[in-house]
Amino acid sequence: MNFIEKLLKQHRETGSIAPKVWTEQTPTERMTEQLTVLAVLKQLVEANNDATLDELRYQLEQKTGVLIGRSTVDKMLKKLNLTVKNTTPLAYLYEISL
Repeated sequence: MNFIEKLLKQHRETGSIAPKVWTEQTPTERMTEQLTVLAVLKQLVEANNDATLDELRYQLEQKTGVLIGRSTVDKMLKKLNLTVKNTTPLAYLYEISL
């Protein structure tokens, strides 16, 4: 069904061609899984905030069976307003490069 046909159908059914009002969507299985992973990630960071992103992603895989990328872990932490400590001090990196 093309756009014009949808508009005509909507006009017949509602008397208006105004955009439909979106209602709250029922969470999908994937959304539920993502919320579970977020909750587990939050617990892992609270238990061990010295963990690196790689350590967190492997711990997350052990707990949930879902392996995600480092950048995804970083995005999830930002969404949760959580930070992890940098385990390699900048001064240490500077001494190595000398």
